[in-house]
Amino acid sequence: VGVFIRYFTQLILLPDLDTATKKRYVLFFKHNAETLWRMGTNKQLILYDTYWKTKPGSTSELTTQTSGATLIEAAALLNKEGL
Repeated sequence: VGVFIRYFTQLILLPDLDTATKKRYVLFFKHNAETLWRMGTNKQLILYDTYWKTKPGSTSELTTQTSGATLIEAAALLNKEGL
């Protein structure tokens, strides 16, 4: 998932991407990032769950954490770019 997020973010940032498509992609992306942060994050431990609508317990796998962190990082980048 992390690789998809990275390249999806790069696609969104392409200057040649038409406005309607960019808007649709940003909405999809923001929905996923907000769902992960609000529902799928243990904020005390900053752990993410594999299913982004469920809070994780006290442990999680590294690949899950990498995907979650990549999504949050990419959301911050899009926000910084005014998207």
